[in-house]
Parts: sequence; structure tokens; C-alpha cells
Amino acid sequence: MLTLPLAVGGTRAGRWFASDSTLSCATTAIVFVCIASHFLLRHVWNPQGG
Repeated sequence: MLTLPLAVGGTRAGRWFASDSTLSCATTAIVFVCIASHFLLRHVWNPQGG
């Protein structure tokens, strides 16, 4: 997502992926997934000493 504008920056797709709204939507999605996985999986971690 973040490297595509560097690879194909002059094309229409490269300009779309480099737009502020597209980068903001991708960042928001990543943050929501991190928060959801934290709250859904926090009780699963159960290390055992050995």
C-alpha cells in the first residue's frame, strides 16, 4: 500500500494510492484491526514456564 506510489508513481493507480484519503483509509483500517485483535485475543495468550 505504501510502496506502490513509489513503484508506479506516474500512473493513475500510483496517484490514487498516494492520495491523502486513500492513505488515511488504509491507516484507519490497520488501527481498527490492531485494536480489535487486541481485545479479542488478549485472553488467549497463556505462556507456560518450562
